[in-house]
Amino acid sequence: MTYETTIPGEDFFPFITSITDFVGDAKVIFEDYIVVSTVDTANVVLINSAVRNPNPPPEPIEVILDIRSIRGLTTSKNDVTIRINGNNGIELKTGRMEYRLPSIIEPGLKHIKMPNKEFPVKLMVSGSALFDGIKGMIASNKAIEETLGFWFIVENEETFYLQDKLKMYSKAVFTPTEEFTIDYYETPAASMFSIDYLEDMAKHLKVFDNVKVCLTNNDPMVMVAMNETRKLAYAIACRMPDV
Repeated sequence: MTYETTIPGEDFFPFITSITDFVGDAKVIFEDYIVVSTVDTANVVLINSAVRNPNPPPEPIEVILDIRSIRGLTTSKNDVTIRINGNNGIELKTGRMEYRLPSIIEPGLKHIKMPNKEFPVKLMVSGSALFDGIKGMIASNKAIEETLGFWFIVENEETFYLQDKLKMYSKAVFTPTEEFTIDYYETPAASMFSIDYLEDMAKHLKVFDNVKVCLTNNDPMVMVAMNETRKLAYAIACRMPDV
């Protein structure tokens, strides 16, 4: 079977980079969206990234690729044409360049779905405000040489903030209604997460108007964002305060 689709560079490049900051090889599924859903090698972050596919195939097509190599070949300025030629690998065209990429046989790579669980708190946060808050917390934590992580805390339906590991030195406070709204509130919730992962995640989420944050106590957090052409979700394992 031969299949071909062309994706605008302004959509394809952020789709790829939102994945490759965490993983290299991944299963890629071509359907209404081009989708990658996988975990990093440390099993800390689950990434689900999708970009609208202008030319969906009649049936889903699955291939395993070194997507980091694709990232290095593309930019946001040039559209990307992907051609799949059965067992002969994948061809990629962008700008004046043409590439042939071998498919990878690695049965251990799976398409992993986002966890389907209940959260006591779900809130919608401005993507730019979330980025600013995380950026500020990273800067303040590094200033006090505390680089393990910081807390996401929802105290009530009008109080959401980020706070340093020891809950002593710094806090990033978000304004209700203007910067966040609570979609669902059952009980207060707080978990701490790694600085290293949050920095990259916030960089990719900030381009979306709003990010849904699903939070619970000392457990993984899920962040979901979407617009007309892209979907992006991260699930990140919590970091226990005494680690």
